[in-house]
Amino acid sequence: MSELTRGTQEYREAVLQANGAALELISTYGLLKDEDWELDENGNYRILDSGLDKLQTKREEAVRDNYSKKINENNADLNASAS
Repeated sequence: MSELTRGTQEYREAVLQANGAALELISTYGLLKDEDWELDENGNYRILDSGLDKLQTKREEAVRDNYSKKINENNADLNASAS
């Protein structure tokens, strides 16, 4: 967005798109506290370091949960094959 001219239609559309993506992250990952995000002087949502840390933790948890699920599925398949 730094290449765009403030106040133009293109700039407004870019702000809407960026804010939509930020709001999706805020909503999806429960970053509902003010210390996790802020609205800057241009009206853009900005996820703060505390929010980024929470996003990283939740992402790692999701990967770990998915990995555990796959292992359990593979074990179930192996047990079924052995029977």
